Amino acid sequence: MSLLESYVFNVSSKFISQASPQNQTVLITLLNTIGKRPSDSNKDAIPPINVATGTVVASPFSDLQQQWQEALSRPVAKKNGLDEATKELIHRAIAANQRQIDATLQHVQEMGSLIARAKIAAHSSPLQAQLLAHYRIVQEHYVAYLAQLQLFQERKFSLLKS
Repeated sequence: MSLLESYVFNVSSKFISQASPQNQTVLITLLNTIGKRPSDSNKDAIPPINVATGTVVASPFSDLQQQWQEALSRPVAKKNGLDEATKELIHRAIAANQRQIDATLQHVQEMGSLIARAKIAAHSSPLQAQLLAHYRIVQEHYVAYLAQLQLFQERKFSLLKS
């Protein structure tokens, strides 16, 4: 095997599995042509010969091509659903997320009561306006965070249903 063939074989064998099945077949066919002389028919092709023994050497790509063709011809077995370990992780994430939702709801309610108290107790002043604005911004932050948590929760539940 020539140095070029050896290099191409080593590099391609590492990356061929990442290609789509159609591209794998194309790549394997391409690899089988490396080092061969272009001719009108396969009769004229000169097979590689081991210089030390004088015997004809089969292309290293023919075995690889056969293995890939066999692998691609087998049906892909898809699992229906998630395995138990994954389901358990999702359930844990849902529980932790629910705790965050509950805490965030509590914070939103606390900010609402702070806003109400600030409106009643404070005098009409620039300081009162700043305090109310600050409380409203904090409350809006919690409401936005709550929306994100609820979306995350919906996604986790949808994973369990699929």
